[in-house]
Amino acid sequence: MFSNLRHHWQEREPREQVLLGVMGGLLALVVFWQFILNPVFSAQNDARADLLRAERDYTTVARTLPTLSSGGRAAVTRPFSQAVFIETARARGINPSRVQPDGNESLTVWIETQDTQALYGLLNDVIVKNGAVLNRVTISTSVNQNLSAQITFTL
Repeated sequence: MFSNLRHHWQEREPREQVLLGVMGGLLALVVFWQFILNPVFSAQNDARADLLRAERDYTTVARTLPTLSSGGRAAVTRPFSQAVFIETARARGINPSRVQPDGNESLTVWIETQDTQALYGLLNDVIVKNGAVLNRVTISTSVNQNLSAQITFTL
């Protein structure tokens, strides 16, 4: 088999041998990049992103651990209302896109933000500090990493 390849190679003109050699070298570089270097770099970036996400989640859990270990009983500073929610959201740097009180003593809120910690911090504040009761929460992400949340509280 190698003798056939060698014979085929020797039949080529020197110009063709150079061009085939350059093509083979470029093909080797593309294969090396595609199947060795690119996966290594991607894995490193994914690991960094996972580490940052885990650190953020850890700090969130560490902050709420005293409340969780006490059975969720924290001192309620003000009773929950629409005004309290808006003040708490603004303190967290979140501007609700829509706040709608419902006739059956509930409050539905629509929020769009990029700050995950601020959103979960807001939920923690109104539940722990103001005694709000969650009825329903729907949180989704969009292509540009914005969070879209629809939250319904009982007043």
